[in-house]
Amino acid sequence: MNYLYSPTTNAFYLAADTERYKQCGTLPDDATAVEDEVFILYSKEPTGKRRVAGKDGLPAWADTPPLTSKQQAAIFSANKNLLLAEASQSIAPMKDALDGGYIDDADKRRLIAWQKYRYDLSKVTQQNQDWPTKPA
Repeated sequence: MNYLYSPTTNAFYLAADTERYKQCGTLPDDATAVEDEVFILYSKEPTGKRRVAGKDGLPAWADTPPLTSKQQAAIFSANKNLLLAEASQSIAPMKDALDGGYIDDADKRRLIAWQKYRYDLSKVTQQNQDWPTKPA
């Protein structure tokens, strides 16, 4: 057996490094040897699941709890802000060229498309997530 599992930390440890963990004070008292298959099975979380310490002290899968409304709002805001920043970054050099009078016709059309996209993004709300299509 190459791995130890601690239900307290819900983590695996390399058995070969046991002494080093002990010297550093980082090996939990409840770490026990587990079969390599247990490590392999519980090393990658399947979609919708999370690893927890089971009642038997071994890893187990539990359903991932649904996101709270606060978490959903934070994810929405982060995504919207990322898209707005990307749009602004695309618009800036074309707007400079327009202001300087040296923009070409193709970039004028691109500028208008990106500005409309950014405007449409500004109208997206958490309640109405009708995301506009990003310009080419």
